[in-house]
Amino acid sequence: MRSILQKTSQHLQTTITWLLRPIQEEPLTGLFVWLTGVVCIVCEPWNSLRSLSLLEWIGDVYLLLCVIRLTPRPFRKAVKGILVGGFFLVALVDNLLYAATGMPLSASTFRALMATHVREAAEALHAYARLDLLWSQAGLLVLLGGLYLFAARHKSKNVRLHVARRTVVQVVGVAAIAISLMSGWNNKRWLYHRLILAQSDTQLPQSMMDYTVTTGYYLPHLRWWQAALEWNRHQKAIRQLPIAQENIQIDSCSYLSPRILLIIGESLNRHHCQSYGYSRPTTPRLQGRVERGETAVFTDMVTPWNFTSEALENLLSLHACGDGNAWYEQPLITTVFRQAGYTVSLLSNQYVMKPNKVESLIDTQLLNDPDLSRQQFDHRNQETHRYDEELLRDYDSLQSRLNGPCLTLIHLMGQHIEFADRLPAGHIRTLPPTTRPDLNAKQRQILDDYDEAVVYGDSVVDELLQREEDQETVVLFLPDHGERIFDQHSQGYGRSNSMEPSDIAQQYEIPFWIWSSAIYRERHPQVWKLISEKRTLPYSSDRLSHLLLYLGGISTPLYQRRYNPLDSLYDASAERRLRDEYPYPTPKQGH
Repeated sequence: MRSILQKTSQHLQTTITWLLRPIQEEPLTGLFVWLTGVVCIVCEPWNSLRSLSLLEWIGDVYLLLCVIRLTPRPFRKAVKGILVGGFFLVALVDNLLYAATGMPLSASTFRALMATHVREAAEALHAYARLDLLWSQAGLLVLLGGLYLFAARHKSKNVRLHVARRTVVQVVGVAAIAISLMSGWNNKRWLYHRLILAQSDTQLPQSMMDYTVTTGYYLPHLRWWQAALEWNRHQKAIRQLPIAQENIQIDSCSYLSPRILLIIGESLNRHHCQSYGYSRPTTPRLQGRVERGETAVFTDMVTPWNFTSEALENLLSLHACGDGNAWYEQPLITTVFRQAGYTVSLLSNQYVMKPNKVESLIDTQLLNDPDLSRQQFDHRNQETHRYDEELLRDYDSLQSRLNGPCLTLIHLMGQHIEFADRLPAGHIRTLPPTTRPDLNAKQRQILDDYDEAVVYGDSVVDELLQREEDQETVVLFLPDHGERIFDQHSQGYGRSNSMEPSDIAQQYEIPFWIWSSAIYRERHPQVWKLISEKRTLPYSSDRLSHLLLYLGGISTPLYQRRYNPLDSLYDASAERRLRDEYPYPTPKQGH
């Protein structure tokens, strides 16, 4: 028995020693790479959990040392130099960029760098080459690099790490690596889909859709990779869109509606709105306006996408899904309105023109490309806010800059991701707790948070309408997409790529309503009559731009009468498409 235990112990010792050999052979390199990553994780403003990132980084350093160890000896030094040197160079440049400009590398800054010519680059280097950068995290990296080169140059060729001969230390080391690798496994799978397969949100498998990203692109080289992919996708669209934007023909404009307000909500499930028959009073203010005859609720509206970027691209482009062309092959409605003489503004609580914001990593190119933004908008807000009600101050300050006809887009945070976080501390909950027996306590809380966020959103939108009651204004409201939130006895919430009837109903069937002031209804009785009569027609948000052209009184060859539900030539039988691929309703759904 004792001999068996001794042999088992020897085999275990041999296995552990073999597993730790990459560290034993390259202790200095491992320490240097790990410290470089620690500086990046701690000092740069990436929106991940730093504790989990530091844990995942232990396993990643080990994998890097394994690659060096497994490289044939004649090529090992060269491979080590490329991997370690490349990683350090990317980290140094990224930290220098952040220390000098306040902008870590993102898709937006990557696009800016790619568009920079030699003179601009030289001037930028001259402007940002400051001695005080030596006291930043970039200076710390330079110090680390210098110490590593000095130590590597003066160490003995035969030096290895021998402290790991103690069994306890060895076991702790292997355990730490194992825990690190396991903790980062799901993130590695997510990175594989995003970086290796270059899949967008809409292309991810459901297992990755349900994964909550905690570390993500937690190191500069991952963000650079992602930024390069985004830039490549951006270039494909940007090469096409300017062509469409250049050939806009405006024949005339009557400015039928002097003030148009387009409010874009976020992740709002139509079946959780009181005005669509939901049992809980989630939209009491909207319901009051419906009962007073000042709001027309459209009963059959869908969005073609369940992701914000794709939904906004199709919403603001004159393209319609199923036409056989892409969104960037048609002009943007915002640009058309500007060329027709409208003042066009965007107040967004999600996207602002701030390349130093972490959100720029995932910004929709439609709203945050500088050239496109200048073509579309006269005015934009400069900061996002924690709560949507804070956009009201931006809206109030905007009014002094609006002269003449205006189209204003307001993009809310709505019910985005963490529903409870959408509610200000002072918000008084008005809904009693749900008692659905098919949900557990956590699910019931999530449902209550979502519905209460709908109540809060209803109050914010009503504040906007109150500000327009003395103006000649028409307001259109719709969200970018819906949200799964345990409907039809399902147990899931959040987004899904599933095209099951329950998932389609929750994510693609969206609320859409039109409100107008008393002044507007008095001056445009025929328009309001059409809105009230046509509200039951089937419609899709990718065709909304043609309704906007009608409300603006803009005469242009771009206008398609068959896509405007108020037009006598509207084609109510036209197929509506989801994700530019699936017909709606699907055969499983029926009508």
